[in-house]
Amino acid sequence: MRTTRDGFGRSRLSAGPLDLTVCRDEGRLLIACARGASVALSVSSVPSSLDAWAWLPFSAAERARAEAAPAAHRAALLTQWWTRKEAALRLTGRGGLALAAEVDALGAGPEGAIPVPETGIPGTGGVAYVQDLPTDPETAASVAASYPVSEAVVWRVRCPVPVAP
Repeated sequence: MRTTRDGFGRSRLSAGPLDLTVCRDEGRLLIACARGASVALSVSSVPSSLDAWAWLPFSAAERARAEAAPAAHRAALLTQWWTRKEAALRLTGRGGLALAAEVDALGAGPEGAIPVPETGIPGTGGVAYVQDLPTDPETAASVAASYPVSEAVVWRVRCPVPVAP
């Protein structure tokens, strides 16, 4: 099994056709693996309120759809859409988070396909196959794979040690 780093410096383990990734957020630890595809995770807590900054990573169409939703559901919707974008961007390469508003979290194609633009860095961009993960109402999570996969296994573990910034 070899250890590598993704574009954001996080550890990845690869054992031949099996890819494993870890994502930490506010005391939670998610671990995902998939056979034959690279995987990436995103998990985020749903905020109690939205400020102006929360809307920045979203396109005009996404903002309009969120504004049309009942106010009580907006934070959860935007958080779920953010985890889709972040998982796709983590999978497809370094420097991509600045392109979040260009990634359409609503228009996922067949099998959750989300096109991701190139960042100008060789080897970035492409297509991520994103699925939402079941969570509690205060949390949103998504997993992205480099190819359509029939199964990605995700474990949620309580992280006994506080996650440092």
